[in-house]
Amino acid sequence: MYPKLSVHQIKDETSLTFNAADYSLFKYGRADIGSRYGAALYAHFIAEQSTALAKRSVVVFASPYHHIVPASAEIAHSLFRNLQANETRLGLKSVQYSKITRETTYIEDYGGMDFEARLNLIKNDNYQFSDPIHPNDVLLFVDDIHVTGSHQLMIEDLIRREKLPNLVFFLYYIAVDSPEIDPQIENRLNFAAVQGPDDLPAILRHPDFCFNTRIIKYILRLPTDILPALLENFSPEQLQEFLRLADGNHYDEIAAYQAGYQFIKSQVQRSLGLVPN
Repeated sequence: MYPKLSVHQIKDETSLTFNAADYSLFKYGRADIGSRYGAALYAHFIAEQSTALAKRSVVVFASPYHHIVPASAEIAHSLFRNLQANETRLGLKSVQYSKITRETTYIEDYGGMDFEARLNLIKNDNYQFSDPIHPNDVLLFVDDIHVTGSHQLMIEDLIRREKLPNLVFFLYYIAVDSPEIDPQIENRLNFAAVQGPDDLPAILRHPDFCFNTRIIKYILRLPTDILPALLENFSPEQLQEFLRLADGNHYDEIAAYQAGYQFIKSQVQRSLGLVPN
């Protein structure tokens, strides 16, 4: 078992120690909230484990992804930036940011699944480190929430396959700490502030909005008659970025996303003057 630390622990769903609406906004692209979560996670981790890092190189990982970053990447980036800014004070040799790649993208939402369903969904995925791992590095695997632990099990399996002797920590902003809590609490948190498309414009127009996997998949699955009004919240450059990211995850090849993808592609082509209005 590797050490697992979290800023907040859910022991009772009726007495959360964090703002559920903020968490929901973070999951749909509010990078400023993710940055704040990362700073809090950094402070918590250093208070607990700073001596373990002295004279060591540290490598920070977000949860695995293919091309589009997950929301947790902003927490990982924030923790990385805080470590980097305090590198000398903490006596670190170096701080690096790296990636675990995954091959498969899913239309299913983990938040509505139990442990067995989550593990069955991802167990045949192919996780790989994108950079060489040096045996003296301290590895920090960062995610926003620990519910059933299925993703952590996959990363632990990768560590065993690679026979890594490294000091490893799993860091979460939130962890469900009671087996009596229904795993679907994650779904309830994800949708606490985003219960439908009408809740998206305020997020999309926020100056700290950033695309992530969840928001792109959500938009691609919307009925195309809803998309014109929603896309008015994007600049032409953002629409082009949306399409590039969707292409990178091969969402154009997934049936559930194709109608939305083709509609947005036509909007991008129209904005570039490639098709008549």
